[in-house]
Formats: sequence, structure tokens, C-alpha cells
Amino acid sequence: MLTIICTLALSAEVLLQAQPSTEAQAVQPVDQAVQGIGQEPADTFTMKWSIQAGYAWQFRSNVTNGGRVSWNRAHADVRGRMPLSDDLELLVGARYQYEQFDFDGAGLSGSPFGAVDTVQIDGALQWKMSPHWQLFGGGQIIFSGQDGADFGDSVIGGGAIGAVYSFHDRLSLGGGVGVRSQILDDVLIYPIVVVEWAITDELRLSTRLTSGWANQTGAELIYELKEGVDVGVAAVFDYQRFRLSDDNPDAPGGAGTSEMLPVAFFISFDVADNISVTAFVGANVHGRVKVTDVNRNDVWASNYDAAPILGLQGTISF
Repeated sequence: MLTIICTLALSAEVLLQAQPSTEAQAVQPVDQAVQGIGQEPADTFTMKWSIQAGYAWQFRSNVTNGGRVSWNRAHADVRGRMPLSDDLELLVGARYQYEQFDFDGAGLSGSPFGAVDTVQIDGALQWKMSPHWQLFGGGQIIFSGQDGADFGDSVIGGGAIGAVYSFHDRLSLGGGVGVRSQILDDVLIYPIVVVEWAITDELRLSTRLTSGWANQTGAELIYELKEGVDVGVAAVFDYQRFRLSDDNPDAPGGAGTSEMLPVAFFISFDVADNISVTAFVGANVHGRVKVTDVNRNDVWASNYDAAPILGLQGTISF
């Protein structure tokens, strides 16, 4: 399915997001992609795949310490679910992301970094231990660096483990813990929160994010407007840390960091049996960028003002 999204998404470093399933819950258009690690147990002994592509753009914003910044991001990924038995499932995924930061008079040099490439590969096992309990765990490897950065110095790895409890077919809660290395920084340990709550037949709250961002955590409140059409609001924290190139003017061979927190309104609808589109529009209410040198010293860091964000995304499943 091909989903299109107008996004205002921000990042946090979540490697795996565990999401329980409900037994007879209708699949909403916004949830049609093959879900990520720990998100949904197998219901049939059938392989399922999805291909997704998207684009997001933030308008220009004033940087607190001087200058301005805008950015745009494109991504494409493939995800698969492969049942190994009635209660055990393998989930795999691969993703490529390209992000272009456009600075004007910011940082030590006026432009601390520009294009960033990220390749991500992940895999996990998901076990339905009982009618109520589901366990998940897996690992991930990422290569993330500014254009021209050394590929071997841009490796990030980690894993996560957790559990989900389904109280009934309308409410599942769970959590876990993830561990992840960071470029020129200490290991990151982070919590995983799982909520899947069908508040009414039309309204539900979910931590299963559908914006397609690589390093994200957050929640969506989704309302089924009519069959095949959803509207809702999403809040996402997006975090990424990447290697800088050896000719970076502010910190050669160092690390760059980007944090974002968008709040977005979206509409999602089916255009065919296995194709859906989603449009997001909102604002990045928190943005922060940082440059760290090879000695792990932060040589420049600044917040930037809230700014509008738009995005498009498409997903096709088979």
C-alpha cells in the first residue's frame, strides 16, 4: 500500500516499537503498512510485505544563537512479516533516508552540516506466549553520516526487548527497554511504551506511529470518519545522531545531532485494496541542533523556533 503523508514529525531514538493487536479490530487506513518490530502478532501463516516512500519539509526557522535553518527529508523502506509458527513471527526491515539541512549564518561556520544519509536494517522475533501475553525482541544496525563521512565510522547498533499484555480485544498495554550505541557519546538506554486502546468503535489511541520516520516515539489519536477514511492528530519525538565528514568546517570527523518534536493533523484514506494515502500538516514545536568534535566536546548547540512542517508519504502492501 502506498501511503502519502503531510508530516510534522520530530524524532527520538526508538529502535523498536512494540504494539499489541486486538483480535477483531478493523485495520484502519493509517495502519495498513506492515508494522515494525514488536507491533503486531501473526494472524495467519502468510508472509506480508510493504513498501513505503515519503517526503517531509520544514519551513525556515530562526536559530536561537543566530542564523536560520530549514530542512527536507525523503525516505524509502521495505518491511516484512514472516510467521515461523502459529505463535512465533520474524519481522525484518530496511530503510534509506536522505535529509538536507539548509543553514544560513548558523554554527561556527554559518553552515554546520548539510546532507545526511542514513541506512537502517533491523530484525526481531515476536512470540505470542499466551492469549494475553506477547513478547518481542530484536536488533538493529544503522549507518548514518553527513555526505563524505567515513562509512565505517558511521555505524550505530542496538537492540530492544519487551512485553505486551492484552486485557481484552479493545485494550493492550506494554513496555520494554532499548539499548543503542551513539557516535561520540555514551550508550543510550531508553524506555518503550506500548498503548493500543479502542476507546470507541471509531476512536482509538495508539503508540503505533505511521509517519515512517526512522527514530521516533510518540502517539496518535485516530478517528474513523467513515469506512476507508481516518483523521487524527499525532505527536512524535524524533532524534538522530550522525557522523560528520572529515572536511566539516565546525568539527571535522565529529558528530551532529538533530532533535525535533512535531505535532501534526492528518487525514488518511484508501485509494485501492492495498494502497492508502495520508496527508499531514503541523508544526515542529521543538527543534535543536548540535555539533560535537572528535574529543566529545560540544562546540556548538542551539534551539530553533517553531516552524510549519508538511509531508507526503505512500505505502503499498502485498
